Amino acid sequence: MPDQAGLKWVQDSWGYLQPQWTKEPSLDIILRIACYHLGLASTLETTLAFLNQGAFNKIYKVTCPIGEFVMKVSLPVDPRYKTSSEVATLDLIQSQTTIPVPKVIAHDASNDNDLGFEWILMEYVSGVTLDEAWVTMTWLGRCKLVERIADVSAQLFRLRSDGIGNFYKADDPISNTSDQSTRNEYAIHSEYMVHRIVSMPFFWAARLSLDIHRGPFKSSTDWLTTRLALVKHENDQPLPSDADSDDEEERDLNREMIPLLLQLMPHFFPAAVKENEEFGLRHDDMSRRNIMVDPQTEELAALIDWECVSAVPLWKVCQLPCFLISRERTSKPQKHRYRHEGDEPDELYFIHLEEYEKTYFRKYFLEHMAKIEPAWMEIHNLSEAKADFDYAVEHCDSEIARKRVKKWLENVADGMEQKSLQALMWE
Repeated sequence: MPDQAGLKWVQDSWGYLQPQWTKEPSLDIILRIACYHLGLASTLETTLAFLNQGAFNKIYKVTCPIGEFVMKVSLPVDPRYKTSSEVATLDLIQSQTTIPVPKVIAHDASNDNDLGFEWILMEYVSGVTLDEAWVTMTWLGRCKLVERIADVSAQLFRLRSDGIGNFYKADDPISNTSDQSTRNEYAIHSEYMVHRIVSMPFFWAARLSLDIHRGPFKSSTDWLTTRLALVKHENDQPLPSDADSDDEEERDLNREMIPLLLQLMPHFFPAAVKENEEFGLRHDDMSRRNIMVDPQTEELAALIDWECVSAVPLWKVCQLPCFLISRERTSKPQKHRYRHEGDEPDELYFIHLEEYEKTYFRKYFLEHMAKIEPAWMEIHNLSEAKADFDYAVEHCDSEIARKRVKKWLENVADGMEQKSLQALMWE
């Protein structure tokens, strides 16, 4: 069993398992570690402030005489691998692209330290999230930013890999667990290699303890089949003693989905495709909260949150960044047609306005991508069905999405023409 001290999984109010800290990181120890690696003789002129918390991390800002830095303290959801891969990926991005990312100062991928947690010390990125900046940005500023994100996506597309998994330093002891032939096969730029995948479907809750292949995968079908095996294993476990008939019904519905997905997989991924697949890097959470913007220039300051960023098939790489995805709306909403609360229109107006803006900038993104990286666009235009199948695998056990996914798959099996599954989910 992996050492996951400091972490436990608890059910939320909806019955889903969520990670929880069993102890708080010591602020004094965080400060000491930061000062040591920044070459500061004492902590007297250094302050530590809590910034925010994600699903697996607590983020602190370190302010000292030589500048501002960030200390990221992580739960051991995938011990050693998550931190090692994140550090290697940030290093790869800095050395091989012009994408602005935080520079890593120091890190410890083990929890065998005074703090008792894995940590990364990196430069602080000044600026605000796109979430905060978007409303006040000029239209031209938004256009320029979308162009820059298209450039980022194109650069990631060009970072090719020989398999599906996560990047590690070639001299990392973790990557040296592979035999020499495997290491050579998956080596990237001689300094990096693709090895075991770090991905939520593979480490969530009890899944980390399962004895399964975790990569690198040589094809989409290997990767997707393993993800389905993880879902199946979870559904095959006995229900808790306090489960009711609804829980059993949910399990039965989930079990129906997996054979259907396996049966249809060759329809989306023919055997001939398996032999000629290519892979690249994709930041799968390019959301507004992870895009940092300089509020003065409206330019991209940094793209953050590179944990769990994997090398994946090009059909997955060539998908829209998630901050541009929404329901289609081609007509700009008119304020006077909405109910007003005082001088302001109600919330529905702003929802529709955001959908309209995202629809416009999706088109703008794709038009710009066609100019700078036609190969990305060519793959994107041919990948809708594969991306839909991937979505079906991801959501096959979701209470909210499962029925619609099942109906879509049954229509595919019957040879019926229909909309994209992801478009249907927005209806």
